[in-house]
Amino acid sequence: METKENVVKNEEFYKLLSKRIGVDVKTCEEVLRYAGDLIMELMAEDKTVHFLRFGKFVSTYRAPYQTKNPKNGQTIDVVDFYAPAFKPALTMKDYINEKKFPERYRPSNR
Repeated sequence: METKENVVKNEEFYKLLSKRIGVDVKTCEEVLRYAGDLIMELMAEDKTVHFLRFGKFVSTYRAPYQTKNPKNGQTIDVVDFYAPAFKPALTMKDYINEKKFPERYRPSNR
């Protein structure tokens, strides 16, 4: 569950990354900003961005549909759109589950 205490915000992440790889915080910030921009540009071109052992960023087409407003029953037309999504790699899923449940961890067999 997300709380204020367990959320790592940008500045804290840049500092942690900076210490781990031995470059200044400003460089980490710039690289991650440019990487994020590039990922968004590629997804806007209908490309999937896949990072081995991490996961992939995809955009999925959602067709137009109708729904009802639950308060007044009025019909609402929802236009078609692309929904960005992240699909974690099996390596990431296994790593997280191993850390969260070490006593019952069993790696996936995919």
